[in-house]
Amino acid sequence: MSDSKMNDLVNKVLKSFAPEAMIHERIVNYMVREVHRGRKIDDVMSDPFVKNRIDDETVERLLQDPEVIRSIEEELTRAFKEEDFGFAD
Repeated sequence: MSDSKMNDLVNKVLKSFAPEAMIHERIVNYMVREVHRGRKIDDVMSDPFVKNRIDDETVERLLQDPEVIRSIEEELTRAFKEEDFGFAD
């Protein structure tokens, strides 16, 4: 069995054991942590950690999560205060 197929199989088995709420919480925690580290939300949403665990409908629900929204708002506020928007000079 190829590594890719094995990885898919392991992920499928693990998903069956983890309730959706637990997966949701882990993804939200990951997203918040990564945004606070200065990463763009688009980059975080493209991470294999996120993409391999949730589908597009779940992504939409996560982007409506109050904790995620609060985290993004905090990073936007910080960027405006520091005038640091991550653009190259």
